[in-house]
Amino acid sequence: MGVDLDQIALVEPDAALGNGGLGRLAACFMDSMAALRIPAYGYGIRHENRLFAQRIRDGRNFRKTG
Repeated sequence: MGVDLDQIALVEPDAALGNGGLGRLAACFMDSMAALRIPAYGYGIRHENRLFAQRIRDGRNFRKTG
């Protein structure tokens, strides 16, 4: 395709490439279940400081620092 991925990485270091991929997918699933009247629960994490790396230790969620 003639695309240099290294050049793209220099311009867009965020691996999410624009944000919202999995969140948008989850919203579509929830919308579909609501339209079909399928009972469901949705859970999310709200983080005020943009994207972050997370780690799970002993079943607990931690924000990766440093």
